[in-house]
Amino acid sequence: MISLSVNLSAADHIVTVGSVAGQRAFRGNSLYNASKSAVTMLTRSAAAESACWGCGSTRCPPDRS
Repeated sequence: MISLSVNLSAADHIVTVGSVAGQRAFRGNSLYNASKSAVTMLTRSAAAESACWGCGSTRCPPDRS
């Protein structure tokens, strides 16, 4: 198990960038699809773990334009 030491405060906010590749499978992009899908779970986990410090976490959705 890896343990990370992070200094977070209520003023801090973690932002990650999502991709449509994390929501839909595209042939020939399995590693990219998997890594972008993992961004969603990383953001949710970071939000749960950092909530006790009052820190937020947001995943920016893919551009829909």
